[in-house]
Amino acid sequence: MNEQEFYRAMTARYSALSGFVPDEASDIALRFHALAGELADFSARLDEAARQSDPLTAKGEALDALAALRGISRRPAAHAAGELTFTRAPGTAGEVPIPAGTACAAPDGRVYLTTDAGSIPAGETSATLAARAALAGRGGNAAAGSVTL
Repeated sequence: MNEQEFYRAMTARYSALSGFVPDEASDIALRFHALAGELADFSARLDEAARQSDPLTAKGEALDALAALRGISRRPAAHAAGELTFTRAPGTAGEVPIPAGTACAAPDGRVYLTTDAGSIPAGETSATLAARAALAGRGGNAAAGSVTL
């Protein structure tokens, strides 16, 4: 319940018991408003405690604690992995080396690193190398073809 719902419930109960409807400027109405605010805050905290004590709705540290009670732990975030295709710049001759750890980026600034060294052989126009996101977790995912820098 929110503050107004608590206040209405208290004034309705008070009126039923006393036969008197408190005036908004009366001492009892001010006390009801103060108590209704505290009850609404306490109710919200109870709701949050109920959510955090249920494995289906708990988040963050509360979910980790519930899992630990059952001998389960959260896996660390993994790095997205895939392949990057490098294209030879026009007019470049010979083999073009691509060191392991070469940084590439998507236009939004997310960075991806080659995991192995490779090269574009002389006479070829491109080479594809394994790569992974610099950032672990969902934030490192990229759509195919979006890593262009």
